[in-house]
Amino acid sequence: MEMKSVLFILLTFFGLALTEAQQKNHCQYMLYNCTQMVRPFLNDDRYMFPTSPRDIDDMCKMWSGFVDCVRHFMTDCSSEDQRSKFNNAVGDSMDTVHAICSSDKYQTEYLANAECFKRVSIGSCDSYYRRMVEQVSNQEAENNHICCAYSQFKNCVTEPLMEQCGNRAKTLLDHSMTFLMSMCGKTHYS
Repeated sequence: MEMKSVLFILLTFFGLALTEAQQKNHCQYMLYNCTQMVRPFLNDDRYMFPTSPRDIDDMCKMWSGFVDCVRHFMTDCSSEDQRSKFNNAVGDSMDTVHAICSSDKYQTEYLANAECFKRVSIGSCDSYYRRMVEQVSNQEAENNHICCAYSQFKNCVTEPLMEQCGNRAKTLLDHSMTFLMSMCGKTHYS
């Protein structure tokens, strides 16, 4: 399991929830609180790519507060259909993060790949990774800009991840990006 799932759940939340929050001032305030809570962590590699049990514990604490905030927002400010779409988009990633936070087995499996995954993702492909985070967390970003940034990151990271970290790490990357994969489809962006 891998922690990139955290990032994509957060980013998916930004992408889906920001357009829905314009319904009411209350919802805008709730959304603002959730996004402000998580924004400092988006560019902190220790939270996005934890490489030790302590880093994972810290990430899980942040994650717990954010998930509670998002649940309240989704309950108060979205329809059943919107909640269903959100849950479908981030369900696998949420399950992955929950497993890492609650299971020694999954945490050990993640940590076995963490350093390599981090090295490739932000060592070799840092500029593409940062641009993707910037686009997805920008409420003004258009989908084609988000998909372009995602495609550039994926193109950069895929081959070195397979070569240096193995097929399991590549599978974890794909699993963590299911929302972006479905949003962007098979269209080629460059």
